[in-house]
Parts: sequence; C-alpha cells; structure tokens
Amino acid sequence: MNTDTLSIVKVGNSEALVWRNGQDSKLFRVDALPDVDVLVGRRVCRGPSWCWGEQDFVSGKPGQGTVTHEVQGSPGWVAVTWDSGRANAYRMGADDAFDLDLADHHPPSRRRKLLAWLLRRMG
Repeated sequence: MNTDTLSIVKVGNSEALVWRNGQDSKLFRVDALPDVDVLVGRRVCRGPSWCWGEQDFVSGKPGQGTVTHEVQGSPGWVAVTWDSGRANAYRMGADDAFDLDLADHHPPSRRRKLLAWLLRRMG
C-alpha cells in the first residue's frame, strides 16, 4: 500500500517540502506555493502525532471533529470541536507535530498547500 508522506527540509536559508509516494518524490519550495486558508471548517481525525488519549472518542472509538479556529498566540495550534461535543486545541505544525489529519483525505497537492500554509503561520 502506497502512502503519501510530507517532510520539511532546509534548503539554504529557507524551508521546502518533500512529498514522497512509494518511490516517487518531489521537492517544493514553500515560497513558491500559494497561500491558502484551508483549516477552519475542515473535518479532521487523529493524525500521525496523536497523543491525547480518548479525547476524540465517539461511541467508544476515535471519531471526527471540525476545526473551529486558529489558536491566537500559539502558531501551529488549532481548536477542534469533536462530534461528541468535546473541544480542545491540537498541534498542526507546532513542534513539528501533526495531531490531526484531514478526514476527507485530500490529494497530495492539497496536502502540500496545507503544510505550506501551516509553515507560513509558524513564521
């Protein structure tokens, strides 16, 4: 099974994204990607850095939630309201961690734009 992965690498004095899918890989300079605001209102689920126990549980299993806003003063953090009604803040780029993933499984090009947007927010 092929899975897409994104990595952040240093290129000179700036950062770039490396997208890998199986044996294919591509390098994208962050400043060459359009700025997009794609998080607020998006459906999310557990991501690769999830470490928050059962905060997302709905009916005894991991569920989905909706991003409600960016956390002011905390770059790379967003607030989520889970379908259970619980709400909390999670890392989407802070500390190089991604507690959440998009639940609607965007194609790699959309993921690249999302990560670029997060990097810019983190300054």
